[in-house]
Amino acid sequence: MVSKVTGIRFWNRLDSKRKGCDHSGQIQHEILHTIGFYHKHSRIDRDKNLKIYYQSIIPYRKQSFDLVLKNYSNTFGVP
Repeated sequence: MVSKVTGIRFWNRLDSKRKGCDHSGQIQHEILHTIGFYHKHSRIDRDKNLKIYYQSIIPYRKQSFDLVLKNYSNTFGVP
């Protein structure tokens, strides 16, 4: 779950008792967020590579598709 506070994203702590958090893939996913990795659909350059069909997104999930600004992320030159 993601929440916004003054334009900065904060992630909830990994809760191993929560359903879906008990396998290594989910743990790796959350660790990558912790060290600064974002989803491809949130990258500042995503519109060069992806087309987002907002009409197909559940309304309360649309914030998951907000762009992460360049000063908060680094693509390391990887497309």
